[in-house]
Amino acid sequence: MKLTKLKGWRKTGMNDNNFNYEVHRTKAGTIVELVCALLMIIVWVVTGVAVARHENANATDLLVNAGAFSVIVALLLFLAYKPKTYNLPANPTERHYRLIVVCLRAVSVELALMFLFIQLHDVGWMASELPQFIVTAAIILTTAFYLFLIYRK
Repeated sequence: MKLTKLKGWRKTGMNDNNFNYEVHRTKAGTIVELVCALLMIIVWVVTGVAVARHENANATDLLVNAGAFSVIVALLLFLAYKPKTYNLPANPTERHYRLIVVCLRAVSVELALMFLFIQLHDVGWMASELPQFIVTAAIILTTAFYLFLIYRK
């Protein structure tokens, strides 16, 4: 098996024909992380303003939601740097690792956007639930697309 070194990737070990890759910071990864951080900051600002104005009686629920949302997005972004922890095909190649990292980063941005819509709806600033359904459909389609690419021969 011949593998080429990609920008932002480093081969860390080899046993039989199973390579282990470590992901390093790249511009694309940093941009995704900044977008997710910005969306999560907006979630916290929305939560803080709603709690300060006493617009919603369940302030504790809003704070817990914002904290849980932030932890979930941060965990997905952290896991994008550890591609060996996923359930990949029997002999994963460099292509599999690249696809799973891109998939996790895309889903983390979509989840951050969905969490923002959920928080806006819970606060009462957005009446429609349509954006949540659209983002949920996008998450499902993104995951299905990348799973198809990963398990394709």
